[in-house]
Amino acid sequence: MKPTRLWWPLREVLPLAEHAMAAPGHQLTGAQVAAKAPTQPALIWTSQPNDGSAPGGDWLSSNGTPGWYDEDGATHHAAARTWRHTVTGVSGSPGQPDPAMGFLPLTYYSLAKGRDRPGLIDVLRRGALAGAHWFAFDTSIIGLDRFVVADHRHDIAPPTARWVPAKVTSPILGDQRYPALIADGYTTGDGVIARFDAATVSAMAEYLQDRHRDRDPHTDLMPSELPLLRFTNTAVAMSWSHDDGVREWWVEVDRTYPDHEGRHAIGAFHMCWSTAA
Repeated sequence: MKPTRLWWPLREVLPLAEHAMAAPGHQLTGAQVAAKAPTQPALIWTSQPNDGSAPGGDWLSSNGTPGWYDEDGATHHAAARTWRHTVTGVSGSPGQPDPAMGFLPLTYYSLAKGRDRPGLIDVLRRGALAGAHWFAFDTSIIGLDRFVVADHRHDIAPPTARWVPAKVTSPILGDQRYPALIADGYTTGDGVIARFDAATVSAMAEYLQDRHRDRDPHTDLMPSELPLLRFTNTAVAMSWSHDDGVREWWVEVDRTYPDHEGRHAIGAFHMCWSTAA
């Protein structure tokens, strides 16, 4: 079954949307021409299939002018977080069936009989205020209902994936080995996709707590060096610290909920998990 939904971290999408909203002008793009839409603040979805010569991907950018550019001169964008099958090259991207779908207006969405409803920018802003971490775009739905903001991501791998036991490790967790189930043959682009039982998640959380309690000046942590994992009812929240030189504060960046087997996909598409020797 071909996937229909793309996922982006909301913290990467909202700044692009705010740039488009604040920009004094807006660039005319091919997606806007295809959509036959009036000029307005918008996100531009670019989709590049995997043609064998280079890996494909999906990106969101702002149509605001002056444009937003990175230090290397490239247009600033947010890349969708998708799985990929290492043997076949098949990815979690549905592709762009219609170029007009690449134009995502932010300010309004027209309904029948001349009525309008709040635009995508309202969805993004309200989601951020409500504690959402992910922005999803469902290409099988027409209208504003195709956009979803959520505090967690549930489709981390295709439903046909075979899950096999393995020991995995991550630099974020001191390269320690943890038992997991991994999606056989699938990658996030920089690591395996892993699910953990509650006892293993508790061990990870305890390790990170111990590291943050360390006050030895030779081994204690720098700000934002390692996250914290915290159980909140049934969910597990991942938070990172921020430090401006005056104070330190914590920001939750993701949540996971137990799946049908009671497992959590800790750090999926946030951390780099690799199989341990």
